[in-house]
Amino acid sequence: PSISVLVAQKGKIAETLNVTGSFAAGELVLVTPEVEGLAVTEILAEEGDTVKKGQVLARLSSLQVEIEVAQTRANLARNDAAVAQAQNQIEQAQISEERAKADLARTAKLRTSGVSSVEQFDQRQAAYDLASAQLTAAKLGLEVARADRAVIDAQMSELELRISRTEIRAPIDGYLSRRTAQVGAIASAQKDAMFNIVANGTVKLLAEVPESDLPK
Repeated sequence: PSISVLVAQKGKIAETLNVTGSFAAGELVLVTPEVEGLAVTEILAEEGDTVKKGQVLARLSSLQVEIEVAQTRANLARNDAAVAQAQNQIEQAQISEERAKADLARTAKLRTSGVSSVEQFDQRQAAYDLASAQLTAAKLGLEVARADRAVIDAQMSELELRISRTEIRAPIDGYLSRRTAQVGAIASAQKDAMFNIVANGTVKLLAEVPESDLPK
């Protein structure tokens, strides 16, 4: 008989194992609104969509926030005028103080020579004290106006942040497994998440394997 000779080699054995089980999300990310009380105006993603980090999933009404932004901008304009007015008052007060100081110095010299009276000197001293007080008040007014500006700037930054949050964005790449957001509904973090995203689209199989097959 003919004989074939082969050299024995190590190799992998492929085998199929049938199991039963259920699928589950690998890591579920819940997307909730970061602002309260705004209505949903637009839905831009549906269940089954693959989404990217930063992608807009829905939009909320920004009308109320935009009105507040307009009011804050008006406050900024008024504050700019208040700052300019305070700076002008400081300049005028400085001129008045310098003039009063010069008058007081001249009167003091005249008094030493006996030309000026004590009453006139007292009047010049009072005028100088008044001018100094007005300059101090003007500087204080400018500090107050600048402090108000800092408060308004902070309010504007908060409003800009709120406007940016009217766009509900995907926090991570993944697969959109559930959508509860509805147009017209009021968005709230106290309710169910608007969207459920399976992080990176990873899905796990929770399978039951017979004990005898576990070593495989």
